Amino acid sequence: RMSSAPGARSDSVMVLSHISGAVMTLGTFAIVGPVFAHAADPAERRRMALACLRGLCLAVLWTPFTVGMGFAGSHFPGVPLWQAMACGAAAAALGLVVSLKDGGPRGLGPALVSVRPLLGPVGAAALLLVAANAVTGLSSLSLIVLLMPPLCLGWLAARAPQGPAPAGRRLFGELGRMGGEMLLFSGSIAMGFVLNANPVFQEALAHTGLGALPPVEIMAVMVLVVIGCALAGLHALVTGTIVVALAASLDGALSDLAVFTLLLFAWSTAAMLSVSSLAVAVTARTFRVPLSRVIYSSNLLFAAALGTGLTLAVGAAEALARP
Repeated sequence: RMSSAPGARSDSVMVLSHISGAVMTLGTFAIVGPVFAHAADPAERRRMALACLRGLCLAVLWTPFTVGMGFAGSHFPGVPLWQAMACGAAAAALGLVVSLKDGGPRGLGPALVSVRPLLGPVGAAALLLVAANAVTGLSSLSLIVLLMPPLCLGWLAARAPQGPAPAGRRLFGELGRMGGEMLLFSGSIAMGFVLNANPVFQEALAHTGLGALPPVEIMAVMVLVVIGCALAGLHALVTGTIVVALAASLDGALSDLAVFTLLLFAWSTAAMLSVSSLAVAVTARTFRVPLSRVIYSSNLLFAAALGTGLTLAVGAAEALARP
């Protein structure tokens, strides 16, 4: 049950979308959407839409169940999954706490009550992936493909009264309604591959001179690039490609773990602010909020603040780790 106070409701929606989105990603809108999508007050719909989107995108910072984690892991396979998840989870926890509107950090407890049934399954699935990664060495994306379908089928068979068949029919029906969003998504991915294969683009990024700067200044520049790419409408894959290309020119000025964390921030920011983001498109459609009102909102200021905190934290850690 959710409180009737607007601040408490948005807190609960944010935490609910964060926990459910950690495994279900865009499926979290199927949980939150029916409750608030038909609210008569446009301001209420927008407030809940932004809270839902922020909670989901903060989960991108740590959950292993996203393409972003798989993308980062494929470029930096030497970074243990648990380290990447720990850094991302710390940033996500800070983001959640500073976003709470009802009681600050003390408001996290009541907000968690509404998502208590999800904590066990989400935590168990994440721990399973971490253990499998440590034992097999396979990427998180490979493990998701191999492990999650049978686990989900088993869960539905054990817990759903009618088994997995109704969920399968609903999934098949919902896929047919995502044509426009999937076209935009596919086009953005194609653009990323084109940029990645363009030697002029790669050569330009390789000679930026960033490697001569202190780590905190490198992070500041990279965070600005990430936010700028999101506002320019670039898909997370394109932004990630740019970050990887820039990191290649640093000659070790940032650790692999720092760049890995930056890639997760890039994926989270693009998901929250880019017009090519499937999450933004689904948010606008589900809550009937104009796309521009989803992007140019308090979430933009929040992304800038989170990027500033990440810059200071990573910059300080990198400085301390070097002789």
